Amino acid sequence: ITNLTEGVFSGLSGLRDLRLGNNQLTSIPVGVFSDLSALTLLSVADNQLTNLASGVFSGLRGLQSLYIDRNQPLTSIAAGVFFGLSKLQELGLTYTQLTSLPEGIFSELSGLVYLWIAYNQLTSLPAGILTGLSSLQELHLESNRLTCISSKAFIGLSALRNL
Repeated sequence: ITNLTEGVFSGLSGLRDLRLGNNQLTSIPVGVFSDLSALTLLSVADNQLTNLASGVFSGLRGLQSLYIDRNQPLTSIAAGVFFGLSKLQELGLTYTQLTSLPEGIFSELSGLVYLWIAYNQLTSLPAGILTGLSSLQELHLESNRLTCISSKAFIGLSALRNL
């Protein structure tokens, strides 16, 4: 699969699991998932995504697991990309080329329990970058290029058990 066209998932309102990994997707159109309100798992891992626009996952109100791992060209994620994913519990963002994360990127993810942002090119964790992750229990940061971690980067992560 090299691209997703508008309406490709129309009529699949009961779909719960969508695995689009190991394809050649370079982008995901905003709104392509809008009819998939019952979806609980989405994998777009192992593709060629270069960026993720704000609203690309809109409509996925029941989503619990999202895997974006191993998209080596991925260098940019918009600040509102995860807006509306309040039920998300697992987020995989490993093995990309991300050097930084936008402020407030995780602010809507209060139910997130597992976050994998390992094996990227992140150089810093600024104060407030993890704001909103009150349920986070496991955070993977290994194999980045971190040279600066703010003394306030982990504030509010009272549920964190593994780092």
